[in-house]
Amino acid sequence: MNVPNHVKKRLRILITSFLFPWPDTLLFYRHAESVGNVEYNLIHEGKQARYSEALRKTRNMDIPLSPLGRKQAIITKYWTRQHYPHIDKVFVSPFRRPNETAEIVLPEYIGQFEEDFRLREKDFGVFDALSDAERQEKFAEYVELKDLLKKYYFRLPGGENYPDMLLRAGSFLNMLKREHCGEIVAVFAHSAIIESFRFLLQGLNEKKFLQLAKTEPIRNTNVLVYTEYKNRIGKSKLRPSPLNPINPWKNILQ
Repeated sequence: MNVPNHVKKRLRILITSFLFPWPDTLLFYRHAESVGNVEYNLIHEGKQARYSEALRKTRNMDIPLSPLGRKQAIITKYWTRQHYPHIDKVFVSPFRRPNETAEIVLPEYIGQFEEDFRLREKDFGVFDALSDAERQEKFAEYVELKDLLKKYYFRLPGGENYPDMLLRAGSFLNMLKREHCGEIVAVFAHSAIIESFRFLLQGLNEKKFLQLAKTEPIRNTNVLVYTEYKNRIGKSKLRPSPLNPINPWKNILQ
């Protein structure tokens, strides 16, 4: 019997879904406020012209949390304990700020974190550590190109765009299905890679992605929660919390 290719593909997807269901719960944490975030805000508020020399001389992966960021993480720790007293697996970006956040939020799991390079920050290429004014001065042609291509497709020399990010996000999600089905998994990472997870898990397109990036940005220590369920034919799927993105410190810290 000759089975059409599209039917074979559908059968493979169904079989894989039954054999490798999703984790019970996925928790995606953006890192708490870093000293880089502080300077970024000062620049965009017009209170600082450019990033400090100290920050420019610090590798992106070595930037620590700010004092406010540590407070955000402490509040997030108590929120996590209230809603998820047990977590089976903790993944962290190899960068310092998600590691510090995870150590504060889940101190009882220190020593059990698994670093995964796919969770690292988006690479901003030649724009890294430059203010908007400096980008315009040094790379005006790229600023113009970014305005044309928009946030989703724009890629700088030495940098990544969101289709690039989706490749590593998809690879990470496939690993979770193979190795951590039925578990509660916490992931500490950065806004761009978490936006990529949201894109894949919620079946977004470029227009919806850009809309959510504006209307529902993933702020420091925000959490995205996804829970597993079975559809009407028993296929494992993930459902986003209607509260996403969750901000545990909202109304506590200003």
